[in-house]
Amino acid sequence: MIKIEAFKCLDGKIFESETAANRWEIKIRNSKKAQKIWDDGYSLAVALAACYDGAFDVAFCTKFNKDTLLKISHWQCKDVPGYGIMRFNPDDTVFVYGNVGAWTGPYGRDVKMDELFSILENQK
Repeated sequence: MIKIEAFKCLDGKIFESETAANRWEIKIRNSKKAQKIWDDGYSLAVALAACYDGAFDVAFCTKFNKDTLLKISHWQCKDVPGYGIMRFNPDDTVFVYGNVGAWTGPYGRDVKMDELFSILENQK
């Protein structure tokens, strides 16, 4: 028999090392902080810069806020914006969700930052 030691974070995620658990807890706090900033109506640039220590190039994100709808052509049939950033996740993804009248109905999923930036760069 062996003794196993693990560290459980606030969200239930388990890590073998205390350092990894502490890093995850920081990411949880940062994502909650980004969510609060976003919900308060600040731009995506402000939310990301305040919470992710400049890990992302966010200068072009100043024109996007919680009221901005995105056009994600590979998700939708219509050529109109209909998706919004709903939630910041601690794993450096955001949940994007919307309804552009597709036959399958509303759609959403977690999107990695590099994919999000690609989507944002294509907005006209």
